[in-house]
Amino acid sequence: MEYKTFKEIRKTLVMELNECFTDDNFKFIKIMNKEIEEGTDREGFFPYCSGWIGNSAPIVGETILFLGQDFGTEKYFLKINNTGEVRESTCNGLKKLGESILNKGFLSNIFVGLRKHPPMKGLNHEALSLKYIDLNKKYLDIQIEVINPSLIILLGHVPHQFVRNNYDSIFDDEKTNEIMNFKFKKEDSYLSFKAKFDKSYQCLTIAHPSNWISKNLNSENYPKIITELLNKG
Repeated sequence: MEYKTFKEIRKTLVMELNECFTDDNFKFIKIMNKEIEEGTDREGFFPYCSGWIGNSAPIVGETILFLGQDFGTEKYFLKINNTGEVRESTCNGLKKLGESILNKGFLSNIFVGLRKHPPMKGLNHEALSLKYIDLNKKYLDIQIEVINPSLIILLGHVPHQFVRNNYDSIFDDEKTNEIMNFKFKKEDSYLSFKAKFDKSYQCLTIAHPSNWISKNLNSENYPKIITELLNKG
């Protein structure tokens, strides 16, 4: 199917979301089902927000797919739903990448839905459920196939590990060991590689924006690295 606007893509993603997550065990995903289906102008991560930063959706065919871990806790969701605030350390941190990059960005997560319990950071323990992992892998496959991103950016260890562990067709043999054992360092806070979903995609693992300052990581090079990867096609 060909899409003329990204809002058409978002509508398809919402439809597929409701198809994938029908089990009562995942009813927390539908807390704001009406708002999800109708869309929202609130900037931030899909599906509870628009999926983009700013007023304009990305252009079809030129999209950078940003993947975080999850949307956060139910308490956090209810707070932003009432106040309109977004998580400063993530969305506002990403703004440091610059408009030329963010205008292409669609923000989503490896794990759909909300955490049942705090804290906001660290592994979402729902992710220990094999059923939950399988459903989210299925939905991630759909997102990538529908969006057909020009670049996939993984925000932090958890999205990186999810791709590493669930997509065994990472095919750069020289980087296999590096991909499997990657750790963020001050002088080397990113890793680029190709992975195969429905087809081969360029991926870039960078530190989560909440760690750019707190762990003194070298994030200043991110815009340059992202631009170079986009230009390579």
